[in-house]
Amino acid sequence: YLGLTWVLTLAVGPVGIVLANAANIGIRIGISVGIINQTFQECRLERPQRGLYPDNDILFLLLSTGTCLQLSEIYLYFWHPAIHFGIGALLFVIVTLAVVLKEEFIFIFVLENVRRLIGKEKKD
Repeated sequence: YLGLTWVLTLAVGPVGIVLANAANIGIRIGISVGIINQTFQECRLERPQRGLYPDNDILFLLLSTGTCLQLSEIYLYFWHPAIHFGIGALLFVIVTLAVVLKEEFIFIFVLENVRRLIGKEKKD
């Protein structure tokens, strides 16, 4: 990593640090996928990473949100940055709620923690 950072920094300047970090993350992900495949090699599941891919509806929502924010940046940011920020915040909340409601284990986790916090407040 350090060698790659040094070479890329000499080649392209400060952008080289970003590129070296991206390469480092890519290498780490590749190694992790290899370890997961070795660990679950004897399992009946063909590819345990298949569950990491988002469902089509969440993927569509993410792509739509990205498109809306890109258009907002192009057409609204220079006119009034606060409007662009508000649109981004609203879309962040929508995507977060969609993911939490779609993924049952996240919803149950959040619900249990909220109930635990409410229970503590009633005792105090």
